[in-house]
Amino acid sequence: MLTIPRFLVALVAVIVRIVRGLARSRADLVLENLALRQQVAALMRERPRPHVDDADRPVQEASEPFAWCGEAGRMGTEDGEGTGAAGGGVDSRAGGRRIVMPSAGGEPRPDRRVAAAALVGGLVGLVLGLLLGLGIRRPVESPGPFTFEATRIESLADATRLCAGASVRLGDLVIASTEPNLAEALRCVSEVAGGLRVEQSPPDFSMASLKRVRNAVEVVGVHDLDRLSFPSLLAIGGQLVINDNARLRALDLPALAEIAGGFQLRSNPELGSVDLRRLGRIGGPTEIHPNEKLTTLKLDHLGEVAGSLGIEGTGIGPTLSLPSLTHVAGGLWIDSNPAMARLELPVLHSVDEYLDLEANGSLVEIDLPALEEAGGNLEIRDSESLRRVVAPKLRRLEGPLVVRDNAVLEAVMFSALAELNIGAIVRHNPALTGVHLPPNLRLGGPLCVSHNARLDAATLASLSGAEPQASGATCAGLERREGN
Repeated sequence: MLTIPRFLVALVAVIVRIVRGLARSRADLVLENLALRQQVAALMRERPRPHVDDADRPVQEASEPFAWCGEAGRMGTEDGEGTGAAGGGVDSRAGGRRIVMPSAGGEPRPDRRVAAAALVGGLVGLVLGLLLGLGIRRPVESPGPFTFEATRIESLADATRLCAGASVRLGDLVIASTEPNLAEALRCVSEVAGGLRVEQSPPDFSMASLKRVRNAVEVVGVHDLDRLSFPSLLAIGGQLVINDNARLRALDLPALAEIAGGFQLRSNPELGSVDLRRLGRIGGPTEIHPNEKLTTLKLDHLGEVAGSLGIEGTGIGPTLSLPSLTHVAGGLWIDSNPAMARLELPVLHSVDEYLDLEANGSLVEIDLPALEEAGGNLEIRDSESLRRVVAPKLRRLEGPLVVRDNAVLEAVMFSALAELNIGAIVRHNPALTGVHLPPNLRLGGPLCVSHNARLDAATLASLSGAEPQASGATCAGLERREGN
């Protein structure tokens, strides 16, 4: 529903008065004008002009031409000058000066033209004002720099004043109060048209009615925050940043469907659970690290990340599941999660850059059943419990394949791999017995195979159609590409 600003109501009232004045008879206007001038004359008799001495006279003479500006054509003075005297009319005495008003049959007065111009200007102003009013109420379609004046909540009284009315839409909102009833006082806030920043808050902070934030949400360095909840929040128009909150234990955004920008969840040492179960898309780079006590990460509906995705240094276990993730527009790294025994990526079909799975000490198997291509390195290393790596549909790798330092790894199976454009490094996997590659593999670089005590290098060479190289400048150059 359109809400008309109050200044437009006042503008319409002024225009209505102008129209009424133009519709009145000429005689009525003349009489009203005469009455007003008589009031002015009476006021001048009660408060005569101050005495003018010789020092003031130059100023008076300089301003005299402007004193009766526009009188010609509307009134005459006692000597009969002006069209009003010539046309005969209504006269009056005002402080010794005879004022002559034009008669009803005289020429059209300039006052009419002035009023008409004012009417046109008023109508133009009305149209522009209505457009401006609509523009103010139109939702912001895309995130951008904060353009609204910030509302800062530093006390419970601030929140109470803010919510004196009904539902409230704000520009930028800053929360900087630790008062315990703050969440209840902010129930009126349903939308933030700018950004939301939390600088201080009570331990359990929630905004139950908030449904949309048009720009970023930032919660950084809030010392007392224990639990953060936005149960009705559907969309964030910028990035979501939850960093450096020393006591934060739970983050609940169960209704959030989209983050238009990136997502940072970093250095929250006590954080144990994150509920983003409805989140379907992240529009920028995503970093979840290091949050050592994070054991529960619900990302059941996450289908796309328009940037890199990293999950590192967490306590997630025994299973990390991303059951809906299909595409990562940057690199994907899942590193140093010691409690993760199982990784589930059942529908991931493409990673535009590197795929890095390192130092996950409890991980037993890597199964990538839908993965078809990766635009950079594929690195699997330093996972002491890993026994098998399977990617049955992987067709193309733009970077090198690196499999090294996995103490109990037995098998690597890439049966559909058609292009390995840089080469491969397979080293220090003492339990490895088989690397399953198709015989028609197009190999764009060397196979660097060494320190795999149970692997038959000749068998690997026959499968790939290339001579493996255990040393030399080519392999050294390939090793320098690791991690890039």
